[in-house]
Amino acid sequence: MWTGLQLQPSEQRIYSSAGLEGPPPDYIWVQDLHYAHFERPITVTQVPYNINMLFSNDKIAYEVDGLGKITYKYENPIAPTDSNFKAIGTRSTNGDGPCTVFFDNVYVLRP
Repeated sequence: MWTGLQLQPSEQRIYSSAGLEGPPPDYIWVQDLHYAHFERPITVTQVPYNINMLFSNDKIAYEVDGLGKITYKYENPIAPTDSNFKAIGTRSTNGDGPCTVFFDNVYVLRP
């Protein structure tokens, strides 16, 4: 499962998305689960804020400092896998310049 938040400063929007990839080594994209944006614009430049992302095998929730929340419940629960790989990172894809991101209080909880 791959999930992310995309910041788009030109629109003052934050988008969320999730999808399924196949197993290594190919990681072929299998299915889009959802793609949505927060209801109201959120200032995404020159302002610090917190983003919370919680997901399980049947739903995912994103929240930005009380400014917006998206919750998505999957049509079918996602079966667990033997893979325990977890990663968090940043990537710039639109050429708007550098972005400074700090990760703090990152937790990975297993049932």
